[in-house]
Amino acid sequence: MPRKLTPLEKRWIRVEVEFRRDVIVCTRCLLFQIDAIHSLHRRARELQATAGNNTEPLPVYPPLRGRPFVVGVPLSQQAAPDGPMEAAAFRSWVVEVYWLWETRHRVAHERAARPDVPDAIQPEVAPLGDLRRVRNNMLHGGVATKDNAAGCKVLRWFKEGEHIQVRLRHVLDFLNQMGWLTEGPILVSGPPDVQAIGWHVNRDDWDGRIPTLVSARPMLDTNAENPIYRYGASIVFEDGVHGCVPFVPPSETPEETERMSRLWPAMTVTDDGDLVVPGLGVEISAARLYRSLMKGERQAGPMWGPAMRFSK
Repeated sequence: MPRKLTPLEKRWIRVEVEFRRDVIVCTRCLLFQIDAIHSLHRRARELQATAGNNTEPLPVYPPLRGRPFVVGVPLSQQAAPDGPMEAAAFRSWVVEVYWLWETRHRVAHERAARPDVPDAIQPEVAPLGDLRRVRNNMLHGGVATKDNAAGCKVLRWFKEGEHIQVRLRHVLDFLNQMGWLTEGPILVSGPPDVQAIGWHVNRDDWDGRIPTLVSARPMLDTNAENPIYRYGASIVFEDGVHGCVPFVPPSETPEETERMSRLWPAMTVTDDGDLVVPGLGVEISAARLYRSLMKGERQAGPMWGPAMRFSK
């Protein structure tokens, strides 16, 4: 029988959910911005094709005109995928998320944490420390340095000397590493002002294409009664499809359990987009993982698809 949560743990869960809500709202705003930028890109290209390179109205302020010869780049190029408008939106997301943590939630998390209790639930703050390193390089020079963005332990996005250019795959990886990609509503506050957060993925219009796997977070619970929940991976693809997939080992002797527990956290995604656990012989293709998620049960909370079995 699972133990009851302590009052401090209940308090931490409430604090964590409130922070999670603020970041999800920030991310939803980012996604709306990207969608609007893509719509503007299509519209600008249509205008350019029909009217040439004329002055084009900017959104929100119709009387204002942006002249291409003044800004140097036509509006269609400014709004193009991976263009300057997208880059500005992603930079704003990084700054806003870290601002939420630093100014609103960090103190509350630290007060609610109990490092002196060995089995107490602890806040997941390692990705936030890495986000600070990315933010530092992004705002100061724009190039990854070894002591900042290139030295991240969890958000391993950039190599030393690489230009800092945050994209959607990085946003999805951050949310996944924080454990914040789950389907179904999560209650934030009760009546009379009920608030709930969550994500929904449309699986009805799948065309059979396998997108790129962009994030994997190892999940380990050797004390789980059901062996299917002892070893797992929380994964997300570039199109936002996400879920938790269990892995069933061939045997679980004490020696094997110790070995699995030691090596499982080294889980990573290869350059080819496959999921691997070095030293365990675990290598699952992105195609198999994606099909597993698309066939998984529809339920609130973490989605456990068909179990993956592997051998040594």
